[in-house]
Amino acid sequence: MASHDSGAGADLFELAGILTMAQTDPLRGAPMAPSRVSIPEIVQDLAIGRHSVYQMLESGILPGIRLKRGWLVTRHAYESWKRTCGARVTAGPAPNAPQVNQANRQAA
Repeated sequence: MASHDSGAGADLFELAGILTMAQTDPLRGAPMAPSRVSIPEIVQDLAIGRHSVYQMLESGILPGIRLKRGWLVTRHAYESWKRTCGARVTAGPAPNAPQVNQANRQAA
């Protein structure tokens, strides 16, 4: 039985490779976008510098998974982040939303 010197890290890179493989839409037969976004794509899309993207990843502003010395950003997570302008979506009312109750309705 062969042993892996790099442990789980190798498995993560293998997973990253699988996620980047081009896929074909089974209904249309057209190529689908890769399931991960590269750092240069993010730089171009947000019109910011590469260093800023890495800072945003390190601080948790941008969604990403740290893989040794690199980053894995899934297209789904990145596009969700863009749709919400980076706001974390939670259940329930917004923290500063006015509370409406029976007393407020009668006064109006």
